[in-house]
Amino acid sequence: MLVSIIIPCYNQARFVHQAVASCFAQTYADVQVIVIDDGSTDDPRGALQEFFARENFIFLRQENRGVAHARNAGIAASKGTWLKFLDADDWLDTTIVQKQVDALRANPHLGFVYCDMVRVNERGKIIERGRLAERGVALDGDLFPLLLLDGFFPPLTVLLPRQVLERVGEFDQTVAPCEDYDLWLRIAGHGYPAQFLPEALAYYRRHDAGASHDRARLAQQQRAVLKKIVAQFPLRVADALFEIGVQFNAVNGERAGALTREAQQRAWIAQLERDKEILQHAADTREHYLQTLESNSLFRAQVRLGIFPSREPNL
Repeated sequence: MLVSIIIPCYNQARFVHQAVASCFAQTYADVQVIVIDDGSTDDPRGALQEFFARENFIFLRQENRGVAHARNAGIAASKGTWLKFLDADDWLDTTIVQKQVDALRANPHLGFVYCDMVRVNERGKIIERGRLAERGVALDGDLFPLLLLDGFFPPLTVLLPRQVLERVGEFDQTVAPCEDYDLWLRIAGHGYPAQFLPEALAYYRRHDAGASHDRARLAQQQRAVLKKIVAQFPLRVADALFEIGVQFNAVNGERAGALTREAQQRAWIAQLERDKEILQHAADTREHYLQTLESNSLFRAQVRLGIFPSREPNL
């Protein structure tokens, strides 16, 4: 089945050829590559001339409207059963699509499958190999609690089914440049599990012109995403807070000599402190919901009959 790889490109003509070439070098042959030129002032079209004769290559151009809009335009033009998003300055290992397709075929209930990555500098020299597997937390299954604390993987590491995107919605342009973080949270919030492949199969380029360079804006928009997610999934957020608390206690009980876990705990606590107001709102919403439910006479009768458990001994 077809995999559509969507590549937004803004002033990355010097890198985009490598990105596209890595897509057509995949061991999984049934791929469609879509490049969206987001109003570049350089010449990405000229850099990609050798690919225009391919039936499975599409080149689109739009006025500069941002990466989220470009990705959504690529989604609209795509035909793939599965979708992958690659930035024009990054590239893929030749086996990534095959391995991720195999995972989705084996587990069709997944919301997405993702992998580790290699960080490289502007010249493509390796800075750091992927270390996600060393985080000491579960990277499979329900990622909602973990994602509430932080986004920890970029789009090029992900492959997702089109049907999942059709259910949860496309990239939200209002929260750029955190539109990918928002999408992963919405997918997890709808109850889709994820699967992690513990291999570094994607190459993420770090340079001054990269979208992740403005850290202040990233932090601001991450908070906007969290406010949106709390409003959309208040009960899920409240339940995730409880799970995070359990994890904190477990980590605290094992902290002797475990310096990496100690650092991770501090980071989690700091993140929770920063987002205390947002998360407290979610907890209050859940408590209000439970109190409203318990005030219902029919529900209370069912509690007395043992159909539902009581939160209080005298309920």
